[in-house]
Amino acid sequence: MKKLILSFLAIALVATQVWAQNGQANASAVIQVGSHDFAKVTQTNVNVAARFTLQLNKSLVFQAGVGNAAFVDQANLNVLSRLSLQANRSAIFQFGWNKAVVIQRNAAAALFNFQLNNSDIFQFGANFALVAQKNLNILSKAFQVNNSFILQIGANAAEVFQNNTSVLSLSGQLNNSKIIQVGANQALVAQKNTNIGGLAIQVNKSAIIQRGILNHATVLQSNTNIVGAAVQANASAIAQRGFANSAKVVQTNADILSAVHQLNLSAIAQKGALNHAAVVQTNASILSAATQINASAIAQRGLGNTALAVQTNASILSLAFQANALAIAQKGAFNHAAAIQTNKSVGGLAFQLNKAAIAQLGKANSAAVVQTNANILSAAAQANFAAIAQVGFGNHAAVVQTNIGIGALAAQANASATLQIGALNSAATVQTNVAVAAAAAQANKAATIQIGFKNFAKTVQTNADALSVSAQANLSLIEQIGAGNFALVTQTNIGALAIDAEANASAVFQKGFANKAIVTQTNFGNRIHASANASLVVQKDHANTAIVTQTNINAH
Repeated sequence: MKKLILSFLAIALVATQVWAQNGQANASAVIQVGSHDFAKVTQTNVNVAARFTLQLNKSLVFQAGVGNAAFVDQANLNVLSRLSLQANRSAIFQFGWNKAVVIQRNAAAALFNFQLNNSDIFQFGANFALVAQKNLNILSKAFQVNNSFILQIGANAAEVFQNNTSVLSLSGQLNNSKIIQVGANQALVAQKNTNIGGLAIQVNKSAIIQRGILNHATVLQSNTNIVGAAVQANASAIAQRGFANSAKVVQTNADILSAVHQLNLSAIAQKGALNHAAVVQTNASILSAATQINASAIAQRGLGNTALAVQTNASILSLAFQANALAIAQKGAFNHAAAIQTNKSVGGLAFQLNKAAIAQLGKANSAAVVQTNANILSAAAQANFAAIAQVGFGNHAAVVQTNIGIGALAAQANASATLQIGALNSAATVQTNVAVAAAAAQANKAATIQIGFKNFAKTVQTNADALSVSAQANLSLIEQIGAGNFALVTQTNIGALAIDAEANASAVFQKGFANKAIVTQTNFGNRIHASANASLVVQKDHANTAIVTQTNINAH
């Protein structure tokens, strides 16, 4: 009998130890004033065979007026785990015809874990808000946090989805979203972190402020880390004021079986009416160690502006530093700006960089910059630079710069600067470097300055290097002042199976009225040679014409 009582006491002590080390609490307050109000709050704590666990849910819903609806569902799940802190918190204030849905989840199994969801919604008018926040951590150590704040006045609609996932890994994952809307705005923010079998710090942040009517903002940010160690971050800020503005930002980081530092940044500010801005930034690293960065800033003011920026980094089985940077500022009416920047490194050691800056002031300006770096099974330093400034009426500018290094050791660079002041100016610059299975230093440079009326300038520069060791360079400068000027410069270097030192240089100065200049320079090299072309054309007064053609051909 004595042994039986001792056994019962031992069992009682064990049970007390298991459940006494768990703290579980729910708290809810619902105040409804008016008619047709609806509020449902469900809070759940689940803790099975776990120790040192604190699970907490809190909810406050205050509704005044008619036709309000609020639904809050908060859950904590901790199964066979130790040392876990899980908390959900929600506060909703609604006045008018508002509707709010908040769902917050935490899940932990056999791990050391800190998971937190937090949501604040204040609505005045006929708003709609949906916030879904989720944390999932299985057999791992994780710090996972979701935060959301929504303030809506008018007839706004906002949706925020935030997700953290950590499986068999040590991870710090954070999502953060802030939305303030006044008028008839719409905003959607979806942020996602994924870490499977890896050590990762993954962060998404988004802030959207909209004022006016019919504004649209969409931000999608994603981080992925699978069996790797990575620092991955996305950040986006959108501020819109005026009428019918629209902004969309998509940022993605991907890391598979590698150690990477990947970062996307985007900031969009729009004021006026009918502005459009879209930014897509992507980083990819597979079985490699890479530092990949995209950065974008777009500011638009006026009427009917449009800006598009697409930036991409790719690193597969390689060690690479890849970066894209873009800044677009537009003021006036009917401006257009588009920049596409790409870096690729496959099975190689590469430094690849693109930069673009576009500033437009006036009316109906248009600017497009396309920059590309490619490095496949090679070690290369590749860079593109472009800057376009346009002031006046109806200007056009386009810059295309390309670097290609395949199976080679190459230093390739393109640089372009275009300044246009006046009306109906047009400038186009195309620069290309190609290095295949060779050691090459290839560079293109172009500068175009146009002031006056109806100027035209076009510069095409090309370097080609195949199975050779070469230093190839093109240089071009065009300055036009007056009206009706025309300048066209084409420079080409080709080195195949050769050791080359090839250079083209051209400078054109035109001042007056209806000037025209055409310069064509060509180098073709096979075997060993050194060849150079140089041209200078200066025209002053009016109705001048100059044509210069220079050619070098070297074979054997």
